[in-house]
Amino acid sequence: VSEMVASPSMVLAPADLASVAVVRAAIAGSLAERGWDEDSIHRVVLATSEATANAVEHGSLPGELVEVLYHVGMFEASVRVLDSGGTQPWAPPTTFTMPEPSAQRGRGLALIAAMARTLLVARSGQGVEVRMEFARAI
Repeated sequence: VSEMVASPSMVLAPADLASVAVVRAAIAGSLAERGWDEDSIHRVVLATSEATANAVEHGSLPGELVEVLYHVGMFEASVRVLDSGGTQPWAPPTTFTMPEPSAQRGRGLALIAAMARTLLVARSGQGVEVRMEFARAI
């Protein structure tokens, strides 16, 4: 069964952690409008929050923008988060595993990988692009 896909939506968020709440609300609202259940909404919002927070904290300088583009359908959603690159080039990892329990950081991508159906992290221009796809629980 082919589903109708909603038009893409975009949030251009200032590189500030307060912007993560704006992104969360926008995506949660779109998912709810399309009838997604609470657990599925939580999964998409949590993964998107992690990707956006990483883009703000590690991939952007103050005053720059983080681009969040998302498509929400009845049964599938995709999210793309693109940062501007910040000051230090970063090589995306090829695997997404949890660090040792004593590690202070490094859980975000592993968490996203566990929540998303697919995850792609790649260089894009000067920045890093995170692409995630999700399926609604049926």
